[in-house]
Amino acid sequence: MLKDLIREYNRLTEKIEGRREFKDLAIQEQTILFSRKWQDGHLRNYQASKDIARSLSLGQTREALGKLNGSNYPGHGDRIAKEHAYLEAWLHCIHEEKHKVKPDGDKAK
Repeated sequence: MLKDLIREYNRLTEKIEGRREFKDLAIQEQTILFSRKWQDGHLRNYQASKDIARSLSLGQTREALGKLNGSNYPGHGDRIAKEHAYLEAWLHCIHEEKHKVKPDGDKAK
């Protein structure tokens, strides 16, 4: 399942300049993507999951967090709320701007 997730992540983000490889995502970001795949079978089943993967590939965690809400995942409200809280708690522990990918593909300084 992990290999499938990485393959799917790569397909969704391959055309994004400067994107992070799956292995370079924070474990918290990987966990959210894995949970979405586990629950839905594919990231591509929901537009929000595709958008989350693309945002995380650029270190735009707050943008991803905005997509991680119950209105984007009907019937998954409880789980989504927990995933949202998990990612939000991690976001409060990092320097958000330093985590983002700059246009030249490097992390912000």
